[in-house]
Amino acid sequence: MADSFLNITDSTFFLISKCDSIVLLVESAIVCFGNGLVVAVTWRSKTLRSSCYVLIAVQAVCDILRQGQQLVITYGAFAEIRLSLYQCYMLNLVGTLAMDYCTILMLFIAVDRFVAAKFPFLYLRLTRRKYYLATILCSCFLYTSILKIVFYVQIGNETLFCTVGALQNFAKNDIWLICNTTVNVTVILIYVALTRVTKASLSEYQKINRSLNILILIHIIGWVLPFAVVIGLSFLIRSRLFLSAIQITMIAVWNINMIAPVFIYYFCSSVYNAEIRKMLRFIGDATHTSVQSVSTF
Repeated sequence: MADSFLNITDSTFFLISKCDSIVLLVESAIVCFGNGLVVAVTWRSKTLRSSCYVLIAVQAVCDILRQGQQLVITYGAFAEIRLSLYQCYMLNLVGTLAMDYCTILMLFIAVDRFVAAKFPFLYLRLTRRKYYLATILCSCFLYTSILKIVFYVQIGNETLFCTVGALQNFAKNDIWLICNTTVNVTVILIYVALTRVTKASLSEYQKINRSLNILILIHIIGWVLPFAVVIGLSFLIRSRLFLSAIQITMIAVWNINMIAPVFIYYFCSSVYNAEIRKMLRFIGDATHTSVQSVSTF
């Protein structure tokens, strides 16, 4: 009885996919706008020139690039087509590169913040070195490239409804699963440790701790829970179609990790708050001037 319920038809799958795709597109618009603001204020502001701010801006760029995955899902849902593993891999290449790059970059950002709080003098010596940022960014690229090569050699001849989750399942990419799990769990542990460090070392620890606790909570809700649901169900459910439908729905939850940061930065960081306000005023003034020019003409 349970198996017959879980074996959904193609039409049911595509109906679920279409509904989820609309949600994903709305989320993508929010992600692009929010992270675009982070990139823009980092580019314009002289205040946001430290290594951590630059790394956060790079992460924001990656989050924007990842939205290409949502376009692939939307196209597949409304066109109602299957793709080969190779086609799915190539269509999602930029998005999955950005996803894996962003994952390992989060670890470096967490370590950067921990060292800055725990060992400030060591941190100053490190960040004054010419190749500090370049080393981090190149290490992330190396990690991501290795994962993509390992993934590529495992591609078979199967066809699938193209989502990132389905791509991982069909390729049986255990190395990616282990690496991704290890990195994300480590990020959570570092942020938990960081809350104790800031509490002991900074006078304004309450505000910092609050932002860190929010980051931890969002990372757990936006990554740990959906990831655990999908992995757990992959061992229990034999219907790949039903599992793909769940994965698409879970992507909407995963996107919380990309939507939330800009709001955390705005409400919990006085620096970002001031710079984002300046940027929004600049956009508002430019729009007002443009409208006035058109109306005058």
